[in-house]
Amino acid sequence: MEVESIDNKVAFGVVIDERDGMSRSVHGVPLEPGFFHVGLDGSIQDNALVHVPVVGEIETVQQAIGSHLAWPKDMIIYTSSTGSVKKKNAQNVSEVPRMHNVFNFVKPKDNVPHRFRLLYKFASTVMKGSGNSIPVPFDFQIFGIERTIYLLHENVLELLEFKMIGQPAISTYMAYLYSVFRDTP
Repeated sequence: MEVESIDNKVAFGVVIDERDGMSRSVHGVPLEPGFFHVGLDGSIQDNALVHVPVVGEIETVQQAIGSHLAWPKDMIIYTSSTGSVKKKNAQNVSEVPRMHNVFNFVKPKDNVPHRFRLLYKFASTVMKGSGNSIPVPFDFQIFGIERTIYLLHENVLELLEFKMIGQPAISTYMAYLYSVFRDTP
């Protein structure tokens, strides 16, 4: 099977040029020869395993969305901003450029904090298009019952746009505060 086959494409993102001032390490681990520092923007195959996992945190492509990874250089297919492929003999790559262009088309509102713009794009495209949500598990000690609340793309966008937020965002923040207090010595 050729590397350029659509069957092998698992994600899309941006190669971080080390000249941009980014570290030569990812998650505290130095990049091995033959690997690039990559920011993962979206998933094509959610359950595909990543090449250099962060054990217990980032082991699949879906878990890596919005994070940075070490990715093998020979498993990267470059496209221009117009979606044209820059690697020789690449075929059937229309899905990756299409998804990347949709993702890059989203322009966060001016009041969205800079460090949350990737999350804004993710919620506006991947979450909205797929109907996926972010599960937030709650311990029994928080509300007296064990449960999971699901953040929808609307909840994320409301929060990032500084609009009136609803119960899922407030409950998620309460769970976060609880975990901070619980884990503080």
